[in-house]
Amino acid sequence: MLSSPADLQEIVELVPEWRACVAESIGQGKFGLHEVLAQIGAKNIFDKALSLARSRDRFLILIRDGYYQPHLYKMLTTNQNLRRFWVQRRVAPESQRQ
Repeated sequence: MLSSPADLQEIVELVPEWRACVAESIGQGKFGLHEVLAQIGAKNIFDKALSLARSRDRFLILIRDGYYQPHLYKMLTTNQNLRRFWVQRRVAPESQRQ
């Protein structure tokens, strides 16, 4: 999924201590949420998800759309076994895409 500048702004609002990392990524020309979250790292993302109380739902939606879905898409397209499993499933192609 494509991310927008609003997603980056929302991450900074939810987790102010990541402001420097977001600014550094933008300075390097990486404007996508996936690049920023990849630089932050999975352990830090997980720790922050555990520590948030009020805004956890919105944070997890951003992480799902901006971090995990691009990783899963990359795995499905590059791994030959997963790709073969995906093609051989007896489910309608439209259902698979959803």
